[in-house]
Amino acid sequence: GETVATGSSDGTARVWRVANGDPLTPPIKHDSAVKLVHLNQDGASLATASWAGEIRLCRMRKGKSSGRCAVLPQGGVKSKVRTLHFDPEGSRLLVCRQNGIVTVHSGKGGKFTRVDQFGCKANSARFNPAGDRIAVACKAGRVRIYDAGSLTPLVVCKGHRREVHSVRFSHDGRLG
Repeated sequence: GETVATGSSDGTARVWRVANGDPLTPPIKHDSAVKLVHLNQDGASLATASWAGEIRLCRMRKGKSSGRCAVLPQGGVKSKVRTLHFDPEGSRLLVCRQNGIVTVHSGKGGKFTRVDQFGCKANSARFNPAGDRIAVACKAGRVRIYDAGSLTPLVVCKGHRREVHSVRFSHDGRLG
């Protein structure tokens, strides 16, 4: 990649040009230290999350942002963010919070859908490389696979005796 995103304990996130270290964005300010940053695959969107749970979504043009980013609605959910992950197209953002709630944010208005209606308190969540599946690592020792469009549960992977902390699809789209 030609850019790198960073989050700092000074409450800011930035995007930098790898070749020379020049900043591509002004500081993107948060209410507390920035814990997570995630650029989508083509660099057109940046998501950042603070320790306090505030999420900002920035649209980038040619790798640059104005520094003015939308704050995503929390929907009454105030909890630290564990994972942020864009789908391959960058049109949906998957958010997993410390309290186990997973949300999928999409569209310009920051609309979101909660994915916790199936009884899985989550630790981590990811889209697969095709963007048509979501894997959710559950505190109950399971991994649940959902259809990313309908949010219908497809498969439950059982076998861990304690909570699952992390989940990631292989690059070929299979859970590995």
